Amino acid sequence: MRKTAALALSYDQLVIDVYEAAANPEYFSELGDRICAFARGGRAHFMLVDALAGHEYVSHLSGEKDDFVREYNDIYLQRDFRVPRVLALPSAEFTDERAYVADEESRSSDIHQDLLARYKVHNIYGANLQTGPAMGWFGISVREAGGEFGDREMRALSSLARHLRQAYATLKANKDLALDRRLLTATLDRPGSAILITDRGRLVHANAGMQQLLAQGFFRLRGERLDCADRNEARKLAALQQDEEGSSRSRVVVRARRTGESFIVTSRYLFPQVDADGRVSGREQVLTVTLMVADGEIEVGMMEAFCHEHGLSPRESDVVFAVLTGGTLADVARARGVTLDTARKQLKAAMARLDVGSQKAMVRIFERFRAAG
Repeated sequence: MRKTAALALSYDQLVIDVYEAAANPEYFSELGDRICAFARGGRAHFMLVDALAGHEYVSHLSGEKDDFVREYNDIYLQRDFRVPRVLALPSAEFTDERAYVADEESRSSDIHQDLLARYKVHNIYGANLQTGPAMGWFGISVREAGGEFGDREMRALSSLARHLRQAYATLKANKDLALDRRLLTATLDRPGSAILITDRGRLVHANAGMQQLLAQGFFRLRGERLDCADRNEARKLAALQQDEEGSSRSRVVVRARRTGESFIVTSRYLFPQVDADGRVSGREQVLTVTLMVADGEIEVGMMEAFCHEHGLSPRESDVVFAVLTGGTLADVARARGVTLDTARKQLKAAMARLDVGSQKAMVRIFERFRAAG
């Protein structure tokens, strides 16, 4: 216990902890607690957010587990009158907030009188740690209203702010590199296909194939989402790109009636997350558009009609598509961010609806359906 306490109160150890957090962002939680223990502070706030790009590198308030960060980011960040003043401060200069917020402003500010009061955040000190286009901040409050940091604490916190500036730059570089690597992988995933990548609705990348497709006029971008000139077909694309539809439909067939061309549009997430209800979501969504040849158009249309005829759910249809086209359940599971066991269970459910006992039997009844169609 004594050794742990000594570490918590060691400035040299705090510097090491700062760079540890740069490599392992989940460590910011413990880092904040240690800084507060060292400086006898209330709560420490770490934030590095690129609001325009929608990237949140770190956003954490130490202490009690509550909704402060979520509430501040969702409600107050965009209209916080302090933000431009903080960004105007010299980089990494540790400053008392009262130097740029007048008493009458704090008395009339809902941020101070509501948000900070509810979460017991008093007398904030902090530093502008802007990193490139990302707004960066390190702040720490005192434990009680009217409290002050002593000279020893101010010197240490000022020094830590400079180390945190470097740590933020490292953290941002690492995360940006990881994102670039994911985007590159997604772009090269289907050579010859048109690929569009968005991040929470913000356009990130359109490969050469997508740019050529958009230039032809049938497909277009509307509000940085993929759209098309046909109103009925556009509804399919809109449903495909809605987060709540991410788990229920991973592909649609879109037809350009004027030219007679048909396209398969597939959707997946680079890093899919599945909630308790089985809904799939994620930040970076990848849309792949592939032109179908005539035989492929008939085949896909037949398969869609076959699945609809037998009342298969969209998830069950995905695994049936995989079986009928010679794909694998592993591909389906990977694209939808579920386990292989989940894909197997969905195939089993589909086979039960079709009243077949094997994949070969499934193929046979599809062949009969196609011959009758």
